[in-house]
Amino acid sequence: MEASSSSVRTIVTNAKFEVEKFDGTNNFGMWQCEILDVLCQQELNIALEEKPDKMDDKEWAKINRQACGTIRLCLAKEQKYSIMRETSAKKLWDTLEEKFLTKSLENRLYMKNKLYRFTYAPGMSMNDHVNSFNKILADLLNLDEKFEDEDKALLLLNSLPDEYDHLTTTLFHGKDTATFDVVCSALYRSETRKKDKRDRRDTTAEVLTVRGRSHSTKSGRRGKSKGRPAKDECAFYREKGHWKRIVLSYKRARLFLMHM
Repeated sequence: MEASSSSVRTIVTNAKFEVEKFDGTNNFGMWQCEILDVLCQQELNIALEEKPDKMDDKEWAKINRQACGTIRLCLAKEQKYSIMRETSAKKLWDTLEEKFLTKSLENRLYMKNKLYRFTYAPGMSMNDHVNSFNKILADLLNLDEKFEDEDKALLLLNSLPDEYDHLTTTLFHGKDTATFDVVCSALYRSETRKKDKRDRRDTTAEVLTVRGRSHSTKSGRRGKSKGRPAKDECAFYREKGHWKRIVLSYKRARLFLMHM
């Protein structure tokens, strides 16, 4: 059992973590979250706090140097110049926050307007819509804004078009509260059902089209086989010279009747 646990720990420790380099234009809150995860995996997140009293200065400097290196390696070159000689991970971290995570009233107002005006874009998958909604929430959380779970659920439902009104009514029937996870699950299931219905309709339409073409081809062949007969071909029996025999037989019958 111990060997198995040790094996799993080795795999996690040696795993390669890839973080998109922050260039000043991508989402800083998400980048910061990913960097913090990497620092935790490397057991260097302690460098973002105050130095423990019992830790040796030399060991503390080493941890800070490693943490600074990890953070800088995940920055684009243009963002490194102002912090390229910084050896304190906490100072480096705070400098980046102050520069890219402005917590001013103006910025909070802008992000809240963005959240309250957020609406579903036609053609977008529900997964992409929810991800975009979560991105705005994450930016506001980084600005120290707080949201109750029910508020998030109601704001997400409010961002949807009128065609989801029936789903909302069904979802809230007999309930006094709503949770964000339950709302997301209901939206994903609804999208899956709609997709399944579209796929069935498309399959049925394709089958009918193929059958229609097959029927049309067969009808065309039958029509072609009953086309205009040749000069010496009987229109009924389709035998060459057959109509001559019919005419001769008819004439002989008339002569016989006239001589009776």
